Amino acid sequence: MVDESTHLVELIHGSSILKKRLCYPRFVSDELTILILDSNYHLVAEVRNAFARRGHKVISIPVAKDSGAMVNATLRALAEAQPDFLFTVNFLGFDQEGILGTILETLQVPVAVWLVDSPLFILRGRPVPAPSTSQIFCWEKAYIPALQKSCECHYLPLATEPSVLGGQPSTDALDVSFVGDSGHRSQQKWKRRLAPEDESIVEDLAKTFTKGPHHRLREALCNPSILSELLSDPSAVDRWAAATWRANSRQRATFIRALQSLPLRVYGDEGWRIMLPSAPVEPGPTYGPQLAKVYQSSAVNLNITSLQMPSGLNQRIFDVPAAGGFLLTDGQEDLYDFFTETDVVTWSTLEEAQDKALFYLQRPNLRRKIIHKCQQTIISAHTYSHRVQELLSVLRKRFGPTRFSPVPSGTPASDDARTS
Repeated sequence: MVDESTHLVELIHGSSILKKRLCYPRFVSDELTILILDSNYHLVAEVRNAFARRGHKVISIPVAKDSGAMVNATLRALAEAQPDFLFTVNFLGFDQEGILGTILETLQVPVAVWLVDSPLFILRGRPVPAPSTSQIFCWEKAYIPALQKSCECHYLPLATEPSVLGGQPSTDALDVSFVGDSGHRSQQKWKRRLAPEDESIVEDLAKTFTKGPHHRLREALCNPSILSELLSDPSAVDRWAAATWRANSRQRATFIRALQSLPLRVYGDEGWRIMLPSAPVEPGPTYGPQLAKVYQSSAVNLNITSLQMPSGLNQRIFDVPAAGGFLLTDGQEDLYDFFTETDVVTWSTLEEAQDKALFYLQRPNLRRKIIHKCQQTIISAHTYSHRVQELLSVLRKRFGPTRFSPVPSGTPASDDARTS
C-alpha cells in the first residue's frame, strides 16, 4: 500500500485535470454540497440529518477498512460531486500513513473534523492530517491550545437530537440506572499495544489519575505544553491511554459499588460482570428509541464523566433530559455554561450522589418539573441543528470565496469549474 499510495500522491501532483476539476470557489451558495465519511458512528447520522434539514446536499462515503479503497472512493466522490467540504468524526476514514490527508491538502479540499474523543487517542502521535485545509472542531476545551499549534481548532460541544431521543417523563419510573460502558474492552485494546516494561508505568499513572478532583490527568490535560509533547510521542500516548482507561474503569466500578444499596440497574457491556459480578447488569440499549426508553423509565439516571474530559460535557447530559429522563450528574466545570441550576442536579461526592438519588426517587413531581425545564433549554440551544449551524458559520468564514482560494499555485482554473 505504501508504494501504491506514493504513486497516487505523485499522480495527483502531476494531474492538471483533477486539480482543475476541483478548482472552484467554495461556500458561494446557500445550498452546500457536503461529503461525509460515514463510519456508522451514531453522531454521524445526526449530523448528516441536520445538514439535510438545512437544505444541503449530503453525499455519504462508507468508511472502508482498506485504505486504498477509501482513497479511491473519496477521489471519485470529490471529482463527481465537487463538494464545498468534506466532513468526518474523529478522522475516521483517514489512513494511518497520512495518504488521504496528503491528497486532500494537495488538492486544497476543506476538511471539517469533529473530535468527540481525546485527540491523544485518535492521533496516537501522528500529525494532524491536512493541517492547512483542516478545520478541527473539538468537544473539550482543554485540548484546543495544543491542537492550535498545528491547525485551526474551534470549540464545539456535544448535543442531542430530539427527533431520535425526544420524549416525555414516565409516570411510573421507579429505579436508578446507569447506562455506560465498563471500559474493559478499551483497557484490553490499549494494553495490547504496550511493552511488558510499560506495565508498572501505566499502573502508577492510573493510580495518580484517580486521586481526587485535581488529579494528575486533569492537570496534564489542561497544560498545553504537556499535551503538545504527548501529541508527538506515540509510545507515551499508548501508556497514557492505557492508564486513562484503567482509571476510568476503576472510577466507574467504585461509583457503581458505592450506590448498590439503591434500586440500581446497570446497562452496558459484559465487562461489568467481570468487574462487578454482583451488580444487576443488562445489555446496553442501542442508541435511539431503545436508549430513550431506558432513560424515560428510570426515576434517576446517573452520570459520571470520563477522565479524558477535564471540564466538558458528555452525551448523557444532553440525551437523558431530551429523552424525558431525570439526570443526576457529576458537576463538570463547563456545566453552567450550558444550563442553569434549575435545569440540572449535580453530585460531588459518592455520599452526595446516594443521598440525592434517594431524595429524588421519592419526588416524581419535582423530577418532572426539572426535566421539562432542562428539555426547554436543550431544544432552544443544544441540538445537532444548533451545532451544525455553528460549524457551517466557522467554515464559511474560513473557506468562503473571499478568504480561501482553492487554485493550486501555477494552475489555471478550468472552464468547467463550479461557480455556484
